Amino acid sequence: MTSSASPTKQLQVRFWTALIQSRAHNAPQLKPQKPQPQNWLNNSIGRSGFQLNVLVNTRSARIGVELWMSDENAKTYFAQLLATREDIERRLGFELDWQELPRSRSCRIASHYPNACIEDETRWEEYFQWIGQRLVTMDTVLRPIVKALP
Repeated sequence: MTSSASPTKQLQVRFWTALIQSRAHNAPQLKPQKPQPQNWLNNSIGRSGFQLNVLVNTRSARIGVELWMSDENAKTYFAQLLATREDIERRLGFELDWQELPRSRSCRIASHYPNACIEDETRWEEYFQWIGQRLVTMDTVLRPIVKALP
């Protein structure tokens, strides 16, 4: 990354790099992309058109994990998943934020951790623990469901 990157972009890369190092031992089955100066980190969930992303929003001070659906069938897949919402959330052990995103081809299903300011590096380990738990749980529950979608 160039030294001309904004302080926020530099912070994002440092956060993603530290997260990847932290999760390498605790969730080796998850293979994130190389850290980039952006507010998300992609993880494969085993099917094209789907990603299990980690998010940071410095403006609203929250982090999250989302299932992102982006191919031409995203709306259909979203509806199929939404029809089993109660079962999915019961198996996960937590509720999700279901966003069809009507003005987009894509859809998302997310879990958020509020009051998470990544500028406070003393809390990173807390965030990494939450992210790791959510990633592993969402991957374990959602991966077979996503792979089985028609």
